[in-house]
Amino acid sequence: MSIAYYAQTADIDHWDAVWAEERLDRLVAVAHRDPLTTCLEDHLPGQGLILEGGCGLGQYVVYLRDRGYNVVGGDFSLKALRVHREVRPDSPLLCLDLCRIPVADGAFQAHVSIGVVEHIQEGPEELLHEFYRTLAPGGILLLSVPWVNVYRRLTRPFIVRRQARLRAEGARFYQYALARREVRAFLAEAGFRVRAFYPYSPARGMREVPVLRRTRSRPPEAKTVWRAGDRAAPVQAPLNCGVQGVRRLLYWPPVLWAFAHMILAVAEKPES
Repeated sequence: MSIAYYAQTADIDHWDAVWAEERLDRLVAVAHRDPLTTCLEDHLPGQGLILEGGCGLGQYVVYLRDRGYNVVGGDFSLKALRVHREVRPDSPLLCLDLCRIPVADGAFQAHVSIGVVEHIQEGPEELLHEFYRTLAPGGILLLSVPWVNVYRRLTRPFIVRRQARLRAEGARFYQYALARREVRAFLAEAGFRVRAFYPYSPARGMREVPVLRRTRSRPPEAKTVWRAGDRAAPVQAPLNCGVQGVRRLLYWPPVLWAFAHMILAVAEKPES
């Protein structure tokens, strides 16, 4: 059921260019209102060291550390980590290859991996085995990937043909979208036990539907006020009722199953 997408290779040059167009403060503000954040906090352990592998600019490193979690950010883009360090010089960051994490077995109580493993054309096995090695028994893995939702499943033949054309025209592998059973299978092969799945980001998924491409990728931003010199979370004005209503509609289960762009897997390393 997996679908391979072709565009620009998701290498370090690509991500350096992506992160050069973003701002850490904007991404932290997004994290404060993103329903994904609630899922992460619901499952992260309150104690122990956490690695966000593939953190990019590190908005969740900022958010979670401000919430009291002991989080380390890791990424292969030194440029992205330097941008983060300019804003938050106290953040612990590692420039690393996630397939060779330089720590002892069982060093982390949790791993957070948001939109990373789908970019490995050979498959995620090596990376997942390294996540397993470096998690303590009973540790939690929160991993998300693009999802073969209902719309993608129904239109899969058309998507595959289009991607084949792009590949023939010289486009390079970019990422996979995966079905739940595929995610469950590769996590089980690495030794993890899957607890739950949570689809998210339906507005992004709707942009693939021709008649819905004008849908906003996210609700209008709440006004954000940053306190000068304050490490606390930004203060946000309440979202108006219309925006809240749109969000409730987008996260209504039938809409999520049909259009969610991503799916979060919650898995654990067995105690024994």
